Amino acid sequence: MYLYVCMYNRFVVSESLTPHIAFGNVSVGSELYFYRIMDSRATELFDVDHLGRLSLRATLDRETKDHYSFTVEVGSQPVSYHQNSTTTVNVRVTDVNDNSPVFSHPNWAVTVRDGMRSGEVLQRLVATDADDAENGRISYRILSGDDYGIFSVAPDTGALMFNQWDDEQLVRHNDGKWTIFVEAKDHGSIRRSTILPVQISLELQTWSGSAPFFVVPGYVVPVLETITRESIVFAARATNRFGIRMNTVRYDLKDADQAFSIDPVNGSVRLKHDLDYETRTSYKMSLLASDTNGRSAVVPLEFIVLPVDEFPPVFSQPSYTFQVPLVASVGTVIGEVHAVDADGGVHGVPEYRIEPANDLVTVEKTTGVLTLRAQPDKRRNHTVEQITLIAASSDAQQAKATVFLEIGDFPIRAANSTFSSNIFKIGAIATAALFVLLICLLGCCLFGYKSSKPKEIESPRKQVYSVSKGQVNGTSNGICRLASSPKQALPSNVSQKHFISEFPLFRTAFVSRSCILEFPSLKI
Repeated sequence: MYLYVCMYNRFVVSESLTPHIAFGNVSVGSELYFYRIMDSRATELFDVDHLGRLSLRATLDRETKDHYSFTVEVGSQPVSYHQNSTTTVNVRVTDVNDNSPVFSHPNWAVTVRDGMRSGEVLQRLVATDADDAENGRISYRILSGDDYGIFSVAPDTGALMFNQWDDEQLVRHNDGKWTIFVEAKDHGSIRRSTILPVQISLELQTWSGSAPFFVVPGYVVPVLETITRESIVFAARATNRFGIRMNTVRYDLKDADQAFSIDPVNGSVRLKHDLDYETRTSYKMSLLASDTNGRSAVVPLEFIVLPVDEFPPVFSQPSYTFQVPLVASVGTVIGEVHAVDADGGVHGVPEYRIEPANDLVTVEKTTGVLTLRAQPDKRRNHTVEQITLIAASSDAQQAKATVFLEIGDFPIRAANSTFSSNIFKIGAIATAALFVLLICLLGCCLFGYKSSKPKEIESPRKQVYSVSKGQVNGTSNGICRLASSPKQALPSNVSQKHFISEFPLFRTAFVSRSCILEFPSLKI
């Protein structure tokens, strides 16, 4: 007996089909026959029962294999192989959207540089989907991180492009780094997607917003004179318009006199030499910050040396003795002490005080002048009191001196009176002022005298005439003329005589009874 079966059986099975559910039938009738799959590998995935119904033993994966072909044998007796028939079964596996898009790299990093043009491609974000047809077709979009529209992505190719720069982005991300998120989604009936983070960083070299500058026009840094060498006394910090971190900025000092040095990378300034306020009170230099593009910022930097009280005051003598007249009134100056301090500044000016306070005298805090607080008691006549006077520039630096006060019937000297001392000073100043005024007046007089001196006039020829009674030597009428007057005729009683006096101002001609004075040009 021969069984007839279809030579080729074709079936379509979804990869989502549940195992043990019949998806096809290769039976030859309603009777019970014996069916078996001839391919041992196919038996791992497919099964056939005694009615010829085909089912799955395990789930299928179209992405692994989308087509299967195997042979099924059928017979009436399990041992009668000569009466059996065979058929070929072809199974095509259909796709189900069971795979999400996968990016070729899980992490992408993109750098934005100066001079980029709109539409320039920064990176191609490639994703693949193992599913078929629409289940495997992918579209791209930016989900977040691009609030100002700096970037765009091509929906079909995943190309990430630069649009335009917006400074506001740096307000939110002043370190120049942020993240955008790009989604890749397929087109299946139930759509599946994957999100990719993309790291954005800036390398803005010529953009004006990245140029270095200092936030203040200049720095003034106080430094104690006792600070040790190699100590950090200042830290320079340059920034830019949006506070972006600048790893390429380098620092330098100009005209620092080798007293200070700066780390070119972090901007820390260190002291290289010992400071001394008494020698130098300030150091001026220029602080420079520059980047690799040749852009720089310069501000003045000055270190002010602060004095430290290093030395104690020193009195001009270890002890002082002053006389206190019994008749001296309150406020009378008894004497004056003096102490010097080698420190500079406020620490070089000592202040005076009496310890413990004395009921007789007091000392002026800044000048060291001792004055009476109270009139001496006559019972203290011919006594000596001892007080301790302290000159201090600080709590740690001070000196002591002993003052002996001799109380007795001493005369009051002018120097003991504050009023007399002031009068003396005023008189000295007035005298000096008068002397200067006198010098000025003398100078003005000399200048005026020289300015008013007449010009020298050339002297004419000199003639001396004599007059005798009743006799005329000449041909002109009798007149007396000056040498500088026009020539006139002499009178009948005037005769000419050649005798000239040696006086420089007036030249005199002596005659028997009268004389004529000749006035040439005045010549000094």
